[in-house]
Amino acid sequence: MPTHDHRRRPPPERDPFRAANEPAQRLVRPTDDIIDAVEEERPGTGRERTFGIRATESELTLGRRSVPTWSYGDALPGEALRLTAGDTLLATLHNRLPEPTSIHWHGLAMRNDMDGAPPATQKAIPPGGEFTYRFIADTPGTHWFHPHVGTQLDRGLYAPIIVDDPREPLSYDEEWIVMLDDWLDGIDSTPDDVLAAVRPDELDGEVVHATDLAAEESVRLEERDPEIEHRIELTGGMADYDWAINGRAFDHGAPTDGAFEVRQGQRARFTFVNSTEMWHPMHLHGHTFQVGPQGPRKDTLIVLPGQSLACDFDATKPGLWLVHCHNLYHGEAGMMGLLAYTA
Repeated sequence: MPTHDHRRRPPPERDPFRAANEPAQRLVRPTDDIIDAVEEERPGTGRERTFGIRATESELTLGRRSVPTWSYGDALPGEALRLTAGDTLLATLHNRLPEPTSIHWHGLAMRNDMDGAPPATQKAIPPGGEFTYRFIADTPGTHWFHPHVGTQLDRGLYAPIIVDDPREPLSYDEEWIVMLDDWLDGIDSTPDDVLAAVRPDELDGEVVHATDLAAEESVRLEERDPEIEHRIELTGGMADYDWAINGRAFDHGAPTDGAFEVRQGQRARFTFVNSTEMWHPMHLHGHTFQVGPQGPRKDTLIVLPGQSLACDFDATKPGLWLVHCHNLYHGEAGMMGLLAYTA
């Protein structure tokens, strides 16, 4: 007579790139050949710049107070990385933290498998492990890098990365790199309390809306109607802290569920609809978008309560890319989605 083992068995390990209805078979993955094919068209200098980055537990001094936290190389912010547009970056992250981690290169264009966004583009690097990020950095500008795992960013794990433009016509005598952060880790206060205490009464200003700005002609998208449109409704609230996109909290175990699909070469439009009572800085990995028909070019856009904003971009970076609220706690609570290219 057959017997049955009624002890609880762990569920089978699931492919993190495969949604419940298995659309991942027709989605471009970070390891697909098209990623290499597109990367071969990226202009490069042939020079390589090598960096070592150590993520570690640290004791840092903030003014007159020392706090236990995490950092890159026991410094806040971490040491700046610097290279010239077209150089190949080789950055090895050594994880000396008690948790898995990664590096996301915020604002830089790169191949999808180097975006550092678990579970979409890689598995998080385990404690004691290391991973080498390698890509051509062809986006001149002042950028930064940080983890994309949990709330690690809010513990001091961030640093600048400067990509110099060899065609820069201006010169200067001195340079300062300034990173601004509201600090919570180990401090018995909140950013709101600090801001209320230090804001002088005489400060004044005027709100500048994104729709009032225009993109510089050299970076403006060519006029073209979108071939695919996605409505991205920002939902949730403080009472239940149920932040989500289109009413669905992001599932790290099934990141392609509810993905926003595009095809290579399409003009795509994301319409962000904020139905909540809070501001949401929405960030799209791997791409820049234009706000409205002639608006500014951005990779992060603040969507005010009750506001709707349409953003257009060209789908020319195949792979799987996160789109999320860059209020760290909103994103981790579930206000995160996936832009997925179809094969």
